[in-house]
Amino acid sequence: MCEISKQQFIECIGSLQTVLDFQRSILEVVHKYDEEADFGIFNYPSCDYELLKLLKTLMNDDEGWISYFCYETDFGREWEVGDVTDEDGGDIPLATAEDLWNLLTEKKGE
Repeated sequence: MCEISKQQFIECIGSLQTVLDFQRSILEVVHKYDEEADFGIFNYPSCDYELLKLLKTLMNDDEGWISYFCYETDFGREWEVGDVTDEDGGDIPLATAEDLWNLLTEKKGE
């Protein structure tokens, strides 16, 4: 059984955020000069999808929480109270990678 520590998980999420933020900043610069530019013209190596897939496997994330955290909440920057709740209506925080870790590991303990 392969395991990942909380610190390793948080570092991987941070690396993924750095890559996606960098890609976004390049797109913003390109669009500054040409709003119609197709970002697909840039072909650079990136392993963000593979890292995400690996984290999902290691964390047994069958419900897609990691993708939700990265893409829907923009790594917690757009998370708001009430976005994610438990069965009793209680708030589940998702503002940080540590919050995500807690959500994923608490689900394992059920």
